[in-house]
Amino acid sequence: KPVQSLKIKFVVLGWFYEKYPDLIEGLKQLKQGNPEVIDVFYACHKEPPNIIRDNFEWKLFPNWGLEWGGYQQAIEHLDIDPKTITFFMNDDLIVKDWGFINECLERLYRGDKVIGNGWNYEYFMNPQSIITPNNDDPLEIAEPFGRVKKWIDIVKPENKHIFETPVQHKTIRGSFICLRYGDLEKMGGFEVVDNPYSVWDESQEWGNMSLNLFGYKASKLLGKENISYLGKNYANSEYIEELVRGE
Repeated sequence: KPVQSLKIKFVVLGWFYEKYPDLIEGLKQLKQGNPEVIDVFYACHKEPPNIIRDNFEWKLFPNWGLEWGGYQQAIEHLDIDPKTITFFMNDDLIVKDWGFINECLERLYRGDKVIGNGWNYEYFMNPQSIITPNNDDPLEIAEPFGRVKKWIDIVKPENKHIFETPVQHKTIRGSFICLRYGDLEKMGGFEVVDNPYSVWDESQEWGNMSLNLFGYKASKLLGKENISYLGKNYANSEYIEELVRGE
């Protein structure tokens, strides 16, 4: 149902672009059909094609911190009203039903604070503990990071006060996150860990550090009970299928 004051912002991490044309076309139609309500911004980590340049607001940012880095760079660039309902999305999503928008609106109106797509694991974090103790991955042996750093060490200085106690928290994959922008402001934005290794880690498992830090803040500050998922399966729901690095 249209609401006069409703504003929706899509922040899309641009990387795969035309590999998934249906997502681009869907966003185009949403924006064109609802110009007073819906806006789309592409946070590009790779030079965008003309279809992005010609149809959306966009900016090319340094390729830093996977989607978490793209989102953080975007919100530092944009001026988003706290009341705006914001969708953060990777661009390698298969949208099966755009009804996810109304579903998310209904959940937010009844009290949910953060909505992910598919179910994701819970995690117990002690901010004063080593991130991955005894990690024997060859990259970690060559360039110790997770096996020597504590969680609190990789938190932004202005947000360290949030990470005071151990918390069993929910997690939300960075592929799809919906929340009111004001709640993200309460969380101090995204915590971003960039690739800690001089040689690119193809597994990119270090991205889970950013994921866990976001889940900790969301659970602690907004309430673990106020985090929900559109589907019960990992990386999938009746609305959206999340792909893994474009595959």
